Amino acid sequence: MLLFGVVVLWVSYTQTVAMQNSKKIIIVYKDSLRRSQLKQAVTELGHTAFCFEKITICLDNLHSLAPDLVIIGPFSHDKVIRLVCFIKTLQPELPVLMTEVQNRSRD
Repeated sequence: MLLFGVVVLWVSYTQTVAMQNSKKIIIVYKDSLRRSQLKQAVTELGHTAFCFEKITICLDNLHSLAPDLVIIGPFSHDKVIRLVCFIKTLQPELPVLMTEVQNRSRD
């Protein structure tokens, strides 16, 4: 009985610590399947994911969400550069992870 109580306390403690270290992560991805896969991976790690398909909607919400990380999916090179420059102008310390960049402008 005591062992069960210790396990319950340990699980509660680890969940509390995970919640305190939870980060807000923005995912900007056009592909809905990849976007949902990334969201699932982020939430399984205990973080909060905010997903956007369009760059403009992401930028409109960037300040109010105050994210800890932005993950950008495959957009054209020009759009990625503009997005990163805009983010760095607003929040220079905000890390931005680019998963891939398209060579051709297809968006």
